[in-house]
Amino acid sequence: MANIHILKTHQEYFQATWDNIKKFEIRFNDRGYEVGDILRLQEITSHDNYTGREINAKVTYILQLNEVPGIYNENIDDRWVVMNVVRISALQDEKLAVLDADYSYLKENEIMDLINN
Repeated sequence: MANIHILKTHQEYFQATWDNIKKFEIRFNDRGYEVGDILRLQEITSHDNYTGREINAKVTYILQLNEVPGIYNENIDDRWVVMNVVRISALQDEKLAVLDADYSYLKENEIMDLINN
């Protein structure tokens, strides 16, 4: 079942994703991220104020950071993950924007039906 996760993202990282340069997110996995989930990235300033810009991106791959050969460190919590993300098109962004918290537990196919119709 795909979920929509609303995440704060600092301006420099948000802009790189907006420009389609950065295609990954490194996050503490306290939300149970899964392949197929949607990340709704909301841009914030250095003072944690929302700018109003947001991007929706689909998680296509998840790598646990502590499983990367050669960088294992006993101090790295096993819940840190690197997620490959694909930005959803602007039209799909607009359709996803109408979803609110009540829809956060839709199955992936239901989310895609809403986007595509």
